[in-house]
Amino acid sequence: MAVGLVERTWFRRLFLLAAVVLVLVVVLLFRYPWSAAAIRESFPDRTWPAGGEFVDGGRAAAEPPQRVRTVKPTDDFIGMFEASGGRAQIVMREGEVVNSIFGFRDDPTTKLNSFSMVKSLVGVLTLQALSDGLIPSLDSTAGELWPRLEGTELAPVTVGELMDMRSGIAFEKDPGQVGDAETAKADTLDQISPFGSMARLHVEGVDAVVGEARLIEADRGVFSYQNLNTSILARILEEVHGRPIDQILTDEIVDPAGAGQFHWRLHPSTNGQVSAYCCLYATAEWWAHVARFISVNGVMPDGDGVESDSLLDDDWFDYLMGRDLDPVDLVDGVYRSQIRYDFLDRDGETLSGPFLYFAGLNGQITYIVPDHDLIVVRLGDRYQLLHSTLYEAHRSSRLLAAPERSSD
Repeated sequence: MAVGLVERTWFRRLFLLAAVVLVLVVVLLFRYPWSAAAIRESFPDRTWPAGGEFVDGGRAAAEPPQRVRTVKPTDDFIGMFEASGGRAQIVMREGEVVNSIFGFRDDPTTKLNSFSMVKSLVGVLTLQALSDGLIPSLDSTAGELWPRLEGTELAPVTVGELMDMRSGIAFEKDPGQVGDAETAKADTLDQISPFGSMARLHVEGVDAVVGEARLIEADRGVFSYQNLNTSILARILEEVHGRPIDQILTDEIVDPAGAGQFHWRLHPSTNGQVSAYCCLYATAEWWAHVARFISVNGVMPDGDGVESDSLLDDDWFDYLMGRDLDPVDLVDGVYRSQIRYDFLDRDGETLSGPFLYFAGLNGQITYIVPDHDLIVVRLGDRYQLLHSTLYEAHRSSRLLAAPERSSD
């Protein structure tokens, strides 16, 4: 009888515990209705196909990406790639793919998650809208360009502040902490609670959160990496163009570059809006073609040798390339227009000068080295040495390209 009493006591305790947990779950779901979708989708998959909802963009390539005719890259080049969990790495010089490496799970057709690399494409499209006069200037305010922001705290934020992550918006941090280096948000999605503001943005989209976002005037002009900045820029672009950002990207960059198809994650609770700050799936070669198109300002000959119209006017293209930036500042790195800028100056190296790059979580990087017409795309599971990747890519591409070109 004593044993039966103990069993009933434990059963009642377990029942009460289960009831408390159930009530807590119901309360949380009622208070944070987006959390169920955030938990269900979980952390973004690295490889396509991926969980969630997506829109397809870009015309399917006439032929699948091909392995290029190359000899083996340098051992250091391969070693860095393997040590950092590399998935795909492509070197393009003067518009020609001269080197490629793929992980054992991957090949030229593998589509990988861009994570935050796609932010840079939103930045380029914003510069194009400025060049075309759709956005009057970098000083134009978000409230002027997107009526949804009228009457909110975010209305006075300028396009330039959004582009450079200096808006003063306190969204992924507590108000007042935007410019505090000790509380700066880590650039990773896996530290975000399913009940937090970032999870709500990820599920419900930018329209649902801008009314509650805070603006800290004292922090305007202070760098703070916030995904909401990119989301607002994308909505502004949709307003001034009158079509979705994925279609703008397809029409203005992807199809003219001949890059092929991509898949961009949709916010599940919106009417077809993409998560502009993350999660575009495409091949490494897709990124190489897109970057080359941007690096030559969209001026590419068609099949009849006729050049296309430029992507930006000369002044905005110089701005995109960072030609006004001081090399002294570039050595420490500069963030502008949703793009990062840096400088190559290692002794004994033949590759030198400025470069810009699109960066995403865990070292998804697309490099543009304008003075050398060099594009490098590196996708993988962990970060790879930033400058060393370029030096080794340059060495390998010179070894590979020179013999072939001399024999033509």
